[in-house]
Amino acid sequence: MFDTILSMLDINSIEALPIQEKLLLAGLNSHIQTDRVAQRRLTLISILSDGSPHKKEDLFEKVEQELGKNCWGIVKSEALLRDFNVLRNGGIRIEYSRKPSTQGYYLAYPPLSNSANYRIEESPKLLTRAIQNLKPEEKTLRAFAAADFAFKQRKLILQEQHPEWSEEEADKVARQIVYGAEKVD
Repeated sequence: MFDTILSMLDINSIEALPIQEKLLLAGLNSHIQTDRVAQRRLTLISILSDGSPHKKEDLFEKVEQELGKNCWGIVKSEALLRDFNVLRNGGIRIEYSRKPSTQGYYLAYPPLSNSANYRIEESPKLLTRAIQNLKPEEKTLRAFAAADFAFKQRKLILQEQHPEWSEEEADKVARQIVYGAEKVD
């Protein structure tokens, strides 16, 4: 499978690419030739791309058929979870179905998003929209609650780091860190 990734692409489409993209493809190809983890992840994508769910044991077996028995390292299940996390962070939507008739891992289409870091970029956008939709008084209450939470957490951390400090000292330093000011009576 990994003789050359370039052989999987249409030669005419490669020729039409700018030189920088050709060099990137050549670099990826040489990386895949020597990196067993990258080979394992590409094999997982290839297996899952058939559209049907695959149980963990089936994935282990199919990847080992392609790459050999020692491709997983010491703990197979940990390697599989690491691979899935890396692929998901790269925008490949790997899901798991618990339904008895379709139990297993599968690619949720579209398998790729426009952004390589879609999970990182989408969360703030969703949170921003949710905050924008709040009434002004609710925004204010949430802001004060967040600040109070930050203050209490910082105070707990300081008390753990400095057990010799009094309650008042920890309170004063936490207030200075979180609010940038001392307590006003």
